[in-house]
Amino acid sequence: MNRSVITIAFIFCFCVSAEPIRSMIGADRISIISQDGGTPLPEGVVAVEYIEGTGTQYIDTGIIPNPDIGFVIVASYTGYAPNYGRLFGTQKDGYSGTMTIRQSQANGGDIYIEKMGGVVGFSRYYPFDTNLHVFRFNFPDNSVSIDDYKYTYQTLSSSYTYSCWVFGNNGATGCAAARVYEVYCFSRIDESIVAHFIPVRVGDIGCMYEMVSGILFDNIGTGNFLVGPDKE
Repeated sequence: MNRSVITIAFIFCFCVSAEPIRSMIGADRISIISQDGGTPLPEGVVAVEYIEGTGTQYIDTGIIPNPDIGFVIVASYTGYAPNYGRLFGTQKDGYSGTMTIRQSQANGGDIYIEKMGGVVGFSRYYPFDTNLHVFRFNFPDNSVSIDDYKYTYQTLSSSYTYSCWVFGNNGATGCAAARVYEVYCFSRIDESIVAHFIPVRVGDIGCMYEMVSGILFDNIGTGNFLVGPDKE
């Protein structure tokens, strides 16, 4: 299977209205696939409940953070992984430009969520568990949060130049042992959907399909994702 990577600029023609989107982003499982208005799944691509990384797989979303967009990640850890078990984000622009969800310690610790670099204090810890959580960066306001626990307020930097990874951190080693159910990128200007990644399988190979652009994103790491049950 060829690996597909897309760079999604913040251009309004890619955005799809999702009103009222703010009320749909809660601590419970999000499922608004049918409301994206994006392309239907192509033949041979089957939506599944989740894909699960075992610590060596990751996907590059192609999306570079900026102050006008926010991210929502619906995911659960399945256990600890080596090298901080990084679940989402980028830190290739340097420590002060980090945006990440990861373990707080190399082989354990709490769930750690950070933007703008912990060196300036915009980071928080959440007790590690394997429950389903909704992680937010910069949406609907300029905070970071886990479920209903809102931590810090700081607008995303405009100096990011590298894209965010799912199941990993761009520019850092160590991928998460986790299940990912959905990943959203929203406009903070009109709350429209810029990108919506859902877990899918092609045969028995797990990957993610971006609903707005209609592009398939494959694992760039090693091994294969475990695949959850088909969505009904």
